[in-house]
Amino acid sequence: MKKILLALLLLLYGLVTIGCNNKELVIEKVNPVKLRNMQTRKYEETSKELVMRASLAAMQDLGFIIDRADLATGTVTGTKWEKGQVKLSLFIKEEQDNGVKIISLRANAQKGIYSIEVPQPYQAFFNVVNKSLYLENN
Repeated sequence: MKKILLALLLLLYGLVTIGCNNKELVIEKVNPVKLRNMQTRKYEETSKELVMRASLAAMQDLGFIIDRADLATGTVTGTKWEKGQVKLSLFIKEEQDNGVKIISLRANAQKGIYSIEVPQPYQAFFNVVNKSLYLENN
């Protein structure tokens, strides 16, 4: 009986502490404006199609499997498994600013059910997109 009780306590302790070691799940509230700035880049002198191709290539380079891509709606979703499921959703749209066509690219990443609200993953993604666009344009 004591062995069963000890085994149950150890199991319960293990289940309770399993999530405590994961520092990535610390949730801090980020100012929505800062978050949107982290997640968005704007490109001039390019097309929606080119930004979508560069974004798809960047996602694949970063290990994502493309789930859906739709040029008409400007949406892309992808998934990868890195210490849990990571989902990346992209929204690409054309805008006009004083007669200049601008392509807006917004990325939204989630790990499990939590939104990723730190800048590093977004910076890494946009760096790959920027390099791809540079290579396409030159």
